Amino acid sequence: MFLLFNDREFTARVDVQITSKDRIGAAISSSRTFRPAPLAGSRGRVVDIPARDQQIALDWVHTFNSALLNQVRYSFSRAGLGLRADRFPGCTQAAINTCPTGISFQNNTLSFGMQNNLPQGRIINNTQVQDNASYFRGGTPLIRWRVYKQRSPNVFLPQTNGTYTFADFNHFLQNAPVQLSLTDGTPKFNFKEYDIAAYAGDDWRVKDNLTINLGLRWEFSSQAINLLHNLTIANQAGSTPFWDPNARQT
Repeated sequence: MFLLFNDREFTARVDVQITSKDRIGAAISSSRTFRPAPLAGSRGRVVDIPARDQQIALDWVHTFNSALLNQVRYSFSRAGLGLRADRFPGCTQAAINTCPTGISFQNNTLSFGMQNNLPQGRIINNTQVQDNASYFRGGTPLIRWRVYKQRSPNVFLPQTNGTYTFADFNHFLQNAPVQLSLTDGTPKFNFKEYDIAAYAGDDWRVKDNLTINLGLRWEFSSQAINLLHNLTIANQAGSTPFWDPNARQT
């Protein structure tokens, strides 16, 4: 099987000394790829994998005096990746439930239909602000802080269209499956994460052959996966819970 891979990339950067005490810089990069890949357990069927990455970074360095220097950085990046079954018309991330059902066999006969984890995709948006302050007076103290935000909308719900498993092809013709795997729920998840970090450190040169470095760092990180817990609680609240609270496993 011949599979085509396309890759387009662009990068640019500029640095300007706007005053004797101020220097600014900016960088931008972009890449776009597209490649098909064969579907597992199938013959002659492929999935399209488009991806696009975009990044921008801004940098400002200001010198207050011979002892104090400050650097501010801002960056934003977006990475998008999709697994699409374009060979099935109308089967897209926006209409995930229009995709075909999957068919598999216990005797390892070649499966057909839709693979149970497609289509899916995600976009990762990263925003970061960082400040580095350096004060030189005898030692070399350094103070830093960083704020980081990530937003990652995802489309992913395996088995949303179901996968029928048959003992063999004859049972398939008789419409007699031995198992049905099926999930229900929202296929879209908007994961968000916030991270904050601060750092302060200093170097003390005690003697020519001895330098002591001491630092203290504080970090806070949120948990994006908590979104799944919050959705579960919300779905069970109210007079019409998603799952019957009286249901029992047998």
